[in-house]
Amino acid sequence: MKIKTIIAALLVFQFAVHAQEPKKKPSWSDAMPERKDNPDIKVEIEKEEDFGLDRSSLGFDRDEFSSPEDSAQDSTSQQITNKIEIQKQLDNERKKNAAQLAKLKKLEAERLASEKLAAKKREAERLAAEKERESQRLARIQQEEQKRLAEQKRETERLAAEKLAAKEREAQRLARIQQEEQEQIAEQKRAKQNNLENKATATTPIAKQEPQKKQVPTAPYKWKKIKNVAPVYPPRAARKKTEGWVEVEITIDSMGKVTDARVLRTKKNSHVFNNSALKAVKQWSYEPPINFGIKTELKKTVRLVYKL
Repeated sequence: MKIKTIIAALLVFQFAVHAQEPKKKPSWSDAMPERKDNPDIKVEIEKEEDFGLDRSSLGFDRDEFSSPEDSAQDSTSQQITNKIEIQKQLDNERKKNAAQLAKLKKLEAERLASEKLAAKKREAERLAAEKERESQRLARIQQEEQKRLAEQKRETERLAAEKLAAKEREAQRLARIQQEEQEQIAEQKRAKQNNLENKATATTPIAKQEPQKKQVPTAPYKWKKIKNVAPVYPPRAARKKTEGWVEVEITIDSMGKVTDARVLRTKKNSHVFNNSALKAVKQWSYEPPINFGIKTELKKTVRLVYKL
């Protein structure tokens, strides 16, 4: 910035010097006074020679013998000499300014070259830094991708393990359901076999027995349950989300054990809960009626409710 200011100041100074110069350089004829009698005579100024004489010692002054024309010529010559000196000074100043301007231009060129070199260096450093950042970014992306793939692999393995465990649980559940259904079928077969045996016993003739005396209970029976077994929700009804209830008539002996049970009615005549209800009530036990003086069988109707 300082060099640019100096160059501008020199240019302004040079323009000012040119503005002060005369538009046309005067000649000897233009500087001489005009002579009407002989205008073509050229005036020459000869160099005065001084032969080592002291003019004051001679008792006269040269100016006393000089004419007005000679004084005018001397004045004109002095003006021309002064102008020549001024012109030389201006030429020297212009040369000096031109040299300084050339030096400043050289310095400016060196500065521009240095700035250009520094700019190239900065650009190279910037490109190298961007390349390094891009390399780091790609490495980070690659690392994140590897991490994501590892997470995805672990998630896939976890889902596969959960799926396998779910299959195993489902297989176990289906096996349990199948086992329960088989047990129900076996229970139905046993019940059917018992009914057939009871019918066979009823048709078999027995010896005539003496009528038993009617027993009078000593106290009313309260049907206090001492063993309760909850019914199992049928898997088929659970899969279909079926709800309902079953009314069962149970028969207990004098010891309070259920000796017989039969279904009286169900909700909407649905038989899906019958086997489960019968299997449960046959495992119940009540307080022995004999404790109340009752030695005969007792019957009671109970309702088993199935609700999810």
